[in-house]
Amino acid sequence: MTEKKLRTPIIAVLGHVDHGKCLAPGESIIHPELGVVSLRDLFNSTDNLIYKENGCEVKAINIDVQGLSENAKSDFLKAQFVWRLKHKGKMLRVKLKNWHSITVTPEHPFLTNLGWKKACELEVGDFVAIPKKIFGNERFERFLNYVYSKFSKDAIFKIDRLPSQKKYYLRFPKTYEEWKAVFYLAGVLFGDGNVSKIANNDEEVFRKAQTH
Repeated sequence: MTEKKLRTPIIAVLGHVDHGKCLAPGESIIHPELGVVSLRDLFNSTDNLIYKENGCEVKAINIDVQGLSENAKSDFLKAQFVWRLKHKGKMLRVKLKNWHSITVTPEHPFLTNLGWKKACELEVGDFVAIPKKIFGNERFERFLNYVYSKFSKDAIFKIDRLPSQKKYYLRFPKTYEEWKAVFYLAGVLFGDGNVSKIANNDEEVFRKAQTH
């Protein structure tokens, strides 16, 4: 965990304005419809300003965001407001072992193996709870937009094989069913720890792989 001093607005999505759930404006959330969106862009996405005083701006937004329910289960929670505060104190960047990090105010709460802790109370070696699944990326169109943002829709890939064998080329699938077939085959290969051949001896798996 590292510290850095910032004189920058901070934005909160869930919780009372005084409850210390503020993050830096460049941090992102995943919205079921919008996908990955920064808090800055989320705040600017609505003009429904309902309060402005002493460096605090509150807007009504009424969206669903992923969070913890009352029984500590991952669920969609209704965020009715989003606000921006001018912050003159410290901001803490909390970095996890998997290299994910987030910049928050010192009092921002984290659920750890020792219960809830403020960011300023975290120590190296604490375990921080993260969701098993992040909702909001399920739409096929969003997946395609991401893939095509990295490669051309008409990209063709050569499949490397032994020099004595025939060369194969792969064009990006176009339809939902074609993509399902690709991922099924990838799952069969990678699921058995192999990338060059199907190591599974299940006849049903072979049959499905052939029909896909």
